[in-house]
Amino acid sequence: MLVRFLWQNWGNIASLAGLIIGIVVLIVAKGAKTAAIQAREQARRRDLTEELADLARKMEQVGLFAAQRKWDIVQLRAEESHSTCTGAITRWGDQLTVGCRNKLLNVISFTRSIAELTYGPVPTEVDRLQILSTQLRTRELVDSVLGECHRIQEGTQE
Repeated sequence: MLVRFLWQNWGNIASLAGLIIGIVVLIVAKGAKTAAIQAREQARRRDLTEELADLARKMEQVGLFAAQRKWDIVQLRAEESHSTCTGAITRWGDQLTVGCRNKLLNVISFTRSIAELTYGPVPTEVDRLQILSTQLRTRELVDSVLGECHRIQEGTQE
């Protein structure tokens, strides 16, 4: 009886089995797509975190070299920091909060002003103090954005 039923309805049974397999494959594929998107976003944040850490190191060097009055190196590091920050906003602007983006825009402005103070004649003592003050404020902003990126990255890993 069962054999006869299976023999007469094998096409319907095969169609039902195909439908079930298709649904399972669809569910698995959607899960894989979601996981891939999350992994890509996490990798982008990790890259941003590394770039901001590099920016923080460069700004630390700006302060060290300004204190030693090595103006050519201060100018070079300020310009590198400016480029790094501009690149970070361009690449990851969509991943940043408005507050972080605004802080990085301030960093761009501050690094430009540091570089400009080192162009031309040797900076005066007043210029050196302004560079050191601006470097400190810039470093605080970078550290703040870096901290937020770490917080976001840790939140997505859980």
